[in-house]
Amino acid sequence: MVENMSDSIHRHPNFVKEKRQRKIYEWRAEDQANKLKRSYERAETDGLTGLLRREVFQKRLNTLIGRFNKQRKGDVGLEIVSLLVVDVDHFKSVNDTFGHPEGDKVLKQVADILKKYVPRESDLLGRLGGEEFVIGLQNPNGKGIEKAEEIRKGVESSIVLPNGKHVTVSIGIAETTGLRNAEKLYQRADEALYEAKESGRNRIVVAGLIQE
Repeated sequence: MVENMSDSIHRHPNFVKEKRQRKIYEWRAEDQANKLKRSYERAETDGLTGLLRREVFQKRLNTLIGRFNKQRKGDVGLEIVSLLVVDVDHFKSVNDTFGHPEGDKVLKQVADILKKYVPRESDLLGRLGGEEFVIGLQNPNGKGIEKAEEIRKGVESSIVLPNGKHVTVSIGIAETTGLRNAEKLYQRADEALYEAKESGRNRIVVAGLIQE
């Protein structure tokens, strides 16, 4: 019987060895790529919450607004940008009363709730610092306020301090359908947040559409 040449080659010791070696190289390359990816993600995210660091969020928001401005000049795809600034109410008293470990726990829990209610990869989630978080929504389809309310209720219902009191957040929202930069959008959202906190906290205030 004549042996099939292909079968003979596949059983050859050198062929088997080379195939195994290639597989090892592939595994090593994949492992290295994963390590680089994790290192890149660590450089971009806040170590406590896993959300984007302030400067990274600002850079990506600027890019997003740039895309929005091009859309207004005729490109297709991005019609509205919503910015939500979320602030944990009375957070200083949490640290003062229960210590920073408990405060860090609260921040992690808030971040987890943001991730739960803002799962789209196209949206942006960041921690500006301290107890302040920020969300950038692309084309929220009129549901920016609804999303904020889900977050507000989610925090109040699920985060409880050792003394039994519930943690709450205040949220300011600004949206734009005109040519605007990220700094102006944030300024409007921050003003809305200030109004929310001044009027009693644990509430949402909308700055309204920016048409200028």
